Amino acid sequence: MEGKEGITLSELFQALLRRWYIVFITIILGVAVTGILAFVVVTPKYKSTVEIRLEPQTGSGFDINYANKISETVAYHFQTDIVLEHVVEHIDSQHITVESIRKGLSVTYKTTMFYMQISYTHTDKNIAQIVAQQVVDSGEHIANNEGEMLRDSFIKTSDAKEGRYVSPNKVLYLVVGFLVGALIGAALVFFAEFARYTYKDKESIEADLGIQVIGVVPEYVEVDRKRRLAKEEAKL
Repeated sequence: MEGKEGITLSELFQALLRRWYIVFITIILGVAVTGILAFVVVTPKYKSTVEIRLEPQTGSGFDINYANKISETVAYHFQTDIVLEHVVEHIDSQHITVESIRKGLSVTYKTTMFYMQISYTHTDKNIAQIVAQQVVDSGEHIANNEGEMLRDSFIKTSDAKEGRYVSPNKVLYLVVGFLVGALIGAALVFFAEFARYTYKDKESIEADLGIQVIGVVPEYVEVDRKRRLAKEEAKL
């Protein structure tokens, strides 16, 4: 016998109400798993940022057009090997290498503004602060002492502060766990309710087969023997 084709939203909603505990359990499991990931498994990271301002000087003083042109060069300057090697030399740590610095380093700026942010992200908030500060100090030293083009082209407008927490986003992890758990629970309910090739009511049979159902066998509910005897004794 073929199953009923099509599922209405009403039927799906009723199925979810009947088996709400499945969805509840999967939501709890989803939130628990992502919570463990966010609070225990994933290592927290911290970011420290230093801000500089571009101030390249020409023969006629500050040149806006030249500042826009040189911004990309300055940004790249802080990521060069010569600067990062200078950073490693001035930080007393065996775990800090040129590659590890480059991996956590970011330089952001806008061509319409003359401010630039140099940030470093690390699992230790104090190391994040130390490295971010040293990158700017080393970049300034190299620019002013080992080259002509970038000499006095920028000034530091802030010092690095203790790294602030940036990841993982614990709230986002929990929200994702809730949504994934709810979707998995709904899918389990769907398959449990509608994957069976059976009819659930006489209307479905009449609609599919084009015949009239003249009788329905009611569900037989077994009554507990003790409860039945108790009722009989109460009548006596």
